[in-house]
Amino acid sequence: AFQEKRSILLAPEVTVSAQTELAPMPLGPPPVYEPHNGILRHHARDFPMQRVACDVVLPFWGQLDHVRQAMEALLAQQNADLVIHLIDDASPEDTAAFLRQWAAYPQVRTYRNVRNLSQFTSFNNVAPYFETDLVAVQDGDDVSLPHRIHWAGNTLRLAGADIFGS
Repeated sequence: AFQEKRSILLAPEVTVSAQTELAPMPLGPPPVYEPHNGILRHHARDFPMQRVACDVVLPFWGQLDHVRQAMEALLAQQNADLVIHLIDDASPEDTAAFLRQWAAYPQVRTYRNVRNLSQFTSFNNVAPYFETDLVAVQDGDDVSLPHRIHWAGNTLRLAGADIFGS
């Protein structure tokens, strides 16, 4: 009903009655679903997966080795066009060369807070610069699987969701 833009009415009592008595019928054996590559996606019908465009906000404070791994994983995302907002939240070490290295990638935007603001304020500060309709957040010490953004974006789209948090 949601996908067809029909309203859903919930009644406080049963509003349908049977014309005849329901005769129980044997159900038969349950269906068997075989995973391909560990997933059952191939059994879904009429739910096409599409390429996803997504802004990814990655605020960090220090731990440049972890951030490097996180960035490499984001740049390796499959079936996703990303705009990565890499935010140095006033790390104690000099990050100028680190930010310059990542700024050389056309899909990466770099920022440096003059003082530590927190990841939430850093996210809010870059929100006016989002370039897509989908936004993901990644911590500096997280590494995304290659299909993370593609699967998440399509799941949100197919569910008709406006927002998702975890």
